[in-house]
Amino acid sequence: MLKTSLAISLRVVSLSIVMGGLVWQGHAVKADESPVRLNAVQQRLLRILTAPSEKARLKSIALLQKDPDFLNMNFHVLLAATQTLLESSEEQAKSDDETELAFPPDSLIAYFELLAAHPTPDSKQLLRKALDHPNDFVAMVAGDVVGRREWIEMVEPLCSLVKRDAFSTHYGFRFTVVRALVCIRHPDAYKLLQQLGKELTGELAKEIENKLADVTLRDFGGEEELFNQWRSEIKSKVKLAEFNVAEDAEAPKTQNSLYVADYHSASTPRKYARPSYYGIDLDANRILFILDTSGSMQEPTRYGVKLAQAKKELNDAIESLPPSTEFSILFFSDRVRAWNDELVFATPENRKSAIKSVNSLTSAGKTNTCGVMKSSLEFDDQLEAVFFLTDGAPTTGSTTNPQRILEEFAYANRWRHLRMHTIGVGVSDATQQFLKRLAEISGAEFIQVD
Repeated sequence: MLKTSLAISLRVVSLSIVMGGLVWQGHAVKADESPVRLNAVQQRLLRILTAPSEKARLKSIALLQKDPDFLNMNFHVLLAATQTLLESSEEQAKSDDETELAFPPDSLIAYFELLAAHPTPDSKQLLRKALDHPNDFVAMVAGDVVGRREWIEMVEPLCSLVKRDAFSTHYGFRFTVVRALVCIRHPDAYKLLQQLGKELTGELAKEIENKLADVTLRDFGGEEELFNQWRSEIKSKVKLAEFNVAEDAEAPKTQNSLYVADYHSASTPRKYARPSYYGIDLDANRILFILDTSGSMQEPTRYGVKLAQAKKELNDAIESLPPSTEFSILFFSDRVRAWNDELVFATPENRKSAIKSVNSLTSAGKTNTCGVMKSSLEFDDQLEAVFFLTDGAPTTGSTTNPQRILEEFAYANRWRHLRMHTIGVGVSDATQQFLKRLAEISGAEFIQVD
């Protein structure tokens, strides 16, 4: 008997695979179905793909990814393994409230990716089932996979993810679903985005507005009447770019920071003034400022002492926040301290308290970059953007290796979707490259201050 990491007991002696579903040996099989028996090698592969060891599962999936022929011969085994893990995690989600937001293991995510890369009726059926999974994060990952594959037949279950509680309570979930809707390129998705654009605030509202401005007749499958009706409904509600109604027109090439790879670290030109911090617009509705208070922040620059100048810039940014914005501040040197342990609205009282706390800061100690990165990722599920100011390389913490910090942040943030804007104050070339990369991998901006 084997126990998987998802707490399921398997007695895998032999498995029957039938078209349109998976059936354990001994269960009834319809007369018109032709079961495929697993040979000894395939039984062993199934045991590994559903084994307790995540390392073993990932090793096997790497083999399937590397060898297309081996994958084709064992695709039904992958289907069976995915089905097993989905059913196990579904039982857990129903039996324990604490596991509802448990994130799926990397192996299950890899299974989803392989299934989506080979769109058979069985793989689509399984991913459709994953979209209805009671574990919100399992459904979220499935939504991301089918969205990027532009599976139009999945638009209805994808749209249903908006109705989940996690859409309201978790920014990473919300971001992933909106990005999937953007990818799906279907009128129903655009109609839902139109509605969400009126309901959401902060960076996602801005991204939806940008996307809707880029929709063309091609995105409506050339159905001009339907497109014109949609355009007339939305034109009065958002500021749209000039629509190109030519059937073969390409979508305008505008910045869309839902896709990090297409992001350029430069502020988009604005038609009107917005609150900003070191020239970076404060578009997010939930913001965390991070300020380095290590000993080197007492050093002078051409404009004065580093910490004194950083205090002034931060105080100006806090003072400019509208009352509807939620914010907090982390101060760090050897250890990480919070002005407030949770996000609070930028009321006059809270702004005054924050500024008073900033003004009382002194500089001392080393630079625990890794620690403050971890604290920012764990700060609040609704957090949208972080503004990280430092003047030096990591010098203390669980790791001081910049590349290791980048890797750990990228991994932890892959579904969290925090924008990590970075400000380097008189930093070395090496630290400048580190901060640039930290911003780039999160679709954010880097600013160098001399």
